Amino acid sequence: MLGETLVELGYLSGEQLQDALAIEERNRTLPLGQILADMGVVEPEVIHAVMARKLVTGGKTDVQFDDLGATYAFGLAAFDNAQVRHAFQTGALKLQFGK
Repeated sequence: MLGETLVELGYLSGEQLQDALAIEERNRTLPLGQILADMGVVEPEVIHAVMARKLVTGGKTDVQFDDLGATYAFGLAAFDNAQVRHAFQTGALKLQFGK
């Protein structure tokens, strides 16, 4: 899943992923992320960020970001604890994933 996500996001080519998977097959002690970082094809920070976020949670009430090419509409509101000032955005904001 990590490799496919990195390819889908444009951080890695399919050929680079295949090369890394071949190394992983020969050396089962190294995780794929470490192999990609050691190869120098993806920065460790990118690997951590991709692994930290889960875009498709499977939860019934969660937004499923299962199409990274799609535009997702959402609303935004912020409430302070004093209940004096509240901020909100009228209309829908749009979220698009970049590469």
